[in-house]
Amino acid sequence: MFLLQDLPDQETLDNAEQMYGPVNQDGVLLFLKTLKTGSDLLNNLDQFLATYGLKHGRWITLVLLIREPMRTTTPSELSKKQGVTRATMTNLLNSLENDSYIKRVEHPVDSRATQITLTRKGVQLLNKIMPQYYELINKITKEISERQLKATAKLLEQLSQKTEEYLSH
Repeated sequence: MFLLQDLPDQETLDNAEQMYGPVNQDGVLLFLKTLKTGSDLLNNLDQFLATYGLKHGRWITLVLLIREPMRTTTPSELSKKQGVTRATMTNLLNSLENDSYIKRVEHPVDSRATQITLTRKGVQLLNKIMPQYYELINKITKEISERQLKATAKLLEQLSQKTEEYLSH
């Protein structure tokens, strides 16, 4: 969650430049607005998902499972695809299993391993959520042209790549 609601104005950025040296003001505003927008979207998503007893972490796990050909995969694959630690994934899976949205089954080849399978109850939950989720996105983006949506997605991808490059050094 990004906690800054009062983004800097031109005067604040000018003062920052005087105090700290050159400031790419457009870059700062892009960075802060991206963080704020992402945080706002995530908060709204969590409010929407809360009506189904979920937060985005549990929901993403279910979505990843329904994308699998047999609706089954390993905990380590889920943690990799979700970008969370194995410990975090274990907690997510425990809570989803307690609600009967997933079940653990023995791996067909490696008896020491388990696989995670989406249950009928999990599929039914996603079948309720996903149409409303896509409708929400449609409402949010309906007045933005396709060209603007594609350009924004490309810009966000570039920002993500540059962030990865910077952090990997």
